[in-house]
Amino acid sequence: MTALQKFRIVSVPRPRDEQLLGWLRMRSDGVPANAIARRYGVNSGVVIIATNNVMQDDLWLAEEPESLVRRAYW
Repeated sequence: MTALQKFRIVSVPRPRDEQLLGWLRMRSDGVPANAIARRYGVNSGVVIIATNNVMQDDLWLAEEPESLVRRAYW
């Protein structure tokens, strides 16, 4: 079974997807998770877990070296 076959697909509403993309951009730009959380009215743990999950999934599926993938994050 390939990594892509094991990958779980999660369906979320478009606005929630856009919100997560914004969080990823802000974390990548160096904005602390607690500042992002305050801006969106959520707990910082929510921001950290959600964005870290995206990074982990990216690392898992990537064909590039881990160090190269991590550079795109924080």
